[in-house]
Amino acid sequence: MKVLIADDEPVHTFLLEMFLKKWGYEVTSTDNGQEALRLLRGESAPCVAILDWKMPGLEGVEVCRELKKTSKNSNIFILLLTAKAQVVDRQQAMEAGADDYMTKPYDPEELRCKLLKGCQIIKSKQRGTHQSSRSSVTARSATSIQEE
Repeated sequence: MKVLIADDEPVHTFLLEMFLKKWGYEVTSTDNGQEALRLLRGESAPCVAILDWKMPGLEGVEVCRELKKTSKNSNIFILLLTAKAQVVDRQQAMEAGADDYMTKPYDPEELRCKLLKGCQIIKSKQRGTHQSSRSSVTARSATSIQEE
């Protein structure tokens, strides 16, 4: 599964890339929010995004807000990974559209578990979308047969 890391601290990005690749993820990274938004809106967008809060261009919460404005981007699991540890920060992130939240420094095993949960959610949404479109085709086919 593809994962985007958006963090302007090279050391944080390096460590995240190391863990994610070890866990079998296909990783893309950027150091700013505008590029993250562009990648997440692209044709081959990652299914999971790990965003830092404070970044040049757009902050992580702004990227969340922009992504959640369109239903086309609803199948992206967004994890905000930040040093901001106040309850109000977590609330603001969730209201902006983040699916999960972790503070730095983080426990790699907890991150791995949150990513597994995120991937399960994405796969479930994709199956639901596929099944509902297949049901719609079946219903149209049945109607066509009845009309003949």
